[in-house]
Amino acid sequence: MRYDRGDEVILKVEDSFGHTDTTYREVKVMVIGYSTDTEGSDLEYLCYVPPYSVISSSFTLREWHAKRFGIDQKFIGDQGCYITNRTPIAKKLPATPGEKCRRCREFTAYALPVNGGYFCRACKENPYR
Repeated sequence: MRYDRGDEVILKVEDSFGHTDTTYREVKVMVIGYSTDTEGSDLEYLCYVPPYSVISSSFTLREWHAKRFGIDQKFIGDQGCYITNRTPIAKKLPATPGEKCRRCREFTAYALPVNGGYFCRACKENPYR
């Protein structure tokens, strides 16, 4: 299955309690980038893990991740994880359609692009914002 930036994915994370007790819990992560070095079944996605979620394979996002996966700089220093097509997925929630304002970079849901880019209402009314 292919994912786009902004898609939310609910992972099935395995937890072990004792010798034979294994349970699964669901953790929602957001796809923020993907590797362009590989294709097909080996495609690797980089996901943002919220601070209230715990995944044993998570790590801190660095500048190297931003360069390789083309992620936004605001994610550097947060927790992330990798997923592939072999990662157990419970559900995929597609990203909300919309646009980012060219000036303030705020996302507006269900906004339509205009020639030359989208400007939010606040930036149109106050260009010095």
